[in-house]
Amino acid sequence: MKRIIAIFLFMLTGFQLKAQDCDLICNGDFDNSFITNSMALIDSNILSCWHTTAQDGLMEIWQNGYNGVPAFSGNQFLEINANYTGTVYQNLILKPGSHINISFAHRGRAGTDVMEVFIGETGGSMTSLGLFSDNDVTWGFYNIGYNVPPVQNTNVFQLRFSSVSAAMNLPSIGNFLDAVNVCYETVGINNTEQKESSISYSNNSQLLNVELNKQGMGELFVYNLAGEKMKHTQVVKNHSQFSLSDLNKGMYVAVLYLNDQTIYKTFLITE
Repeated sequence: MKRIIAIFLFMLTGFQLKAQDCDLICNGDFDNSFITNSMALIDSNILSCWHTTAQDGLMEIWQNGYNGVPAFSGNQFLEINANYTGTVYQNLILKPGSHINISFAHRGRAGTDVMEVFIGETGGSMTSLGLFSDNDVTWGFYNIGYNVPPVQNTNVFQLRFSSVSAAMNLPSIGNFLDAVNVCYETVGINNTEQKESSISYSNNSQLLNVELNKQGMGELFVYNLAGEKMKHTQVVKNHSQFSLSDLNKGMYVAVLYLNDQTIYKTFLITE
């Protein structure tokens, strides 16, 4: 039986609901780098969005069903212990004072494996979200709430999944990970109300689309995951498009300021 330590559901109260914006993480199912074999060791520079502390820089990806192990979600999943015991991580840009939900699936490979999850500002101290122990029979699924500090030195955070122990005590075996997701949770959005403004990105056209559904002038910023400002412009039309063809492949965050409204959009440039 899958073990769920916390469940955050959409909750309807009168005409109000609890809504979630889940564009905060990239390649959470580890499916973006397709492998043709049943298992592959991939350089972390090739695997989209994820990094490792392993000294050889390699990350291990399994296909669904390889060695009888099904993926929890999608067609592939990751083993934290590739050639070495280590940590896999991804940088996120988070809004100060917001509340996020972090969910993931964990499974042992050859018995009971233990993993610890951390989050914190890049270059700062990490907060442990707990130890997670699962056997090799079924996936454990977890959903954890986290309050982003209201005041911080940077809006770039790091989410870490660290191997603590594995059943066979071998550095190259243990701790499967899948279905990683991070969502903003916003309370009090009317379910009949249209969003006032929105941001979307198209890889085909390499255009960032901004819709303003009320009067006023907006200010748009685009950051990379190191927190560096890549674009800054004013938005004065109800529908505006901005070319991002000069940016390299990778993960970015667009932030739109419009009067008392702030909108975040995480997107991946693949071309």
